[in-house]
Amino acid sequence: MEEDPDVLAELAELAQGLAGYLREADQVDRLLSLFHDDRRLARRFDPAQGSWDGYQEDVEAAWEALDRRLAAAGVDDPIPDLVRLALVRATLSSAEDLPPALIAAAVRTSAWTPERAASTIGRHPSPDHRAELLYELLRAVRPGDDLRQALTTQVAELAFLPAADLPAEALLTGLGLLTPAERITVVDRIAAVAVVLSSMALLQGRLRGPQVSPETAVHVVETIAEARRPRFIANVAAALLRELEEPRGARPTREESGVWRPLMDLQQEDAIAAAIDPDRARMQAAALLERLFGFLPTGPLRDRPQRSSRTPRPGIRRPGTPRTPKPRTAAA
Repeated sequence: MEEDPDVLAELAELAQGLAGYLREADQVDRLLSLFHDDRRLARRFDPAQGSWDGYQEDVEAAWEALDRRLAAAGVDDPIPDLVRLALVRATLSSAEDLPPALIAAAVRTSAWTPERAASTIGRHPSPDHRAELLYELLRAVRPGDDLRQALTTQVAELAFLPAADLPAEALLTGLGLLTPAERITVVDRIAAVAVVLSSMALLQGRLRGPQVSPETAVHVVETIAEARRPRFIANVAAALLRELEEPRGARPTREESGVWRPLMDLQQEDAIAAAIDPDRARMQAAALLERLFGFLPTGPLRDRPQRSSRTPRPGIRRPGTPRTPKPRTAAA
């Protein structure tokens, strides 16, 4: 009996999407059994692209199904499956942990397709590295490529990560590659949660959350119109002014502050203090503030002045007030 090619093609398609079907059917045990050996891995390898994207999709489907089962408290001992899936995911990510410039070069030379590069970037665990990789790929993709919109959307989505994971500095470095609306979205998010670095903050250990360097911030304000958001400029200017105004006294010792500090933290602060020249930091802050000054309001807004309700307008007499006699003019 001759095999029907259409039936074979349909069976192959069903086999490729097996993990997704099992997840939707809530067949979690059968889904997890796909990862008990490497047979599924071999079937999901794409020789044309040289990628494991299909196997990565299967891993994510299994992880999602196991999460739902855990939420429903329907598994006795999830640790073996969790460890197995974590190891598979870590292996796939570490195998693709490549420098941004190398991925961009692979796309430019057609060694990789842009789609494979985008899939690789999406698996990287570091938001900062993902932003750098996406920007490098955007520089390598042609302006009219359909993939470009998908890449810029991924960059904009990084701006909505939790504040602790926000890659603020990395997002600013390639801001010009985004659309105007996406630039405004990114800058507003950074202005809301990021801290502009200063030498005093480094010395006093006051760094919490996402950070941007004042040099990068001033540069994007100078070169990109959408970065000139009032709150963002105000944050940068305030940080530079603090750099100029804060006293340069010695840091309190552990005994003076009354708070115990780990030795590693103190050693790191000593290294930072030795590397920072306060006078040079002030000079740099002054220079940056001078560059930023041109984008600050030069004075109050020139709206029509507000008149007091008790001040009569010219030509209008309040009731009960005597008329002012008009001056007489001499007859000609």
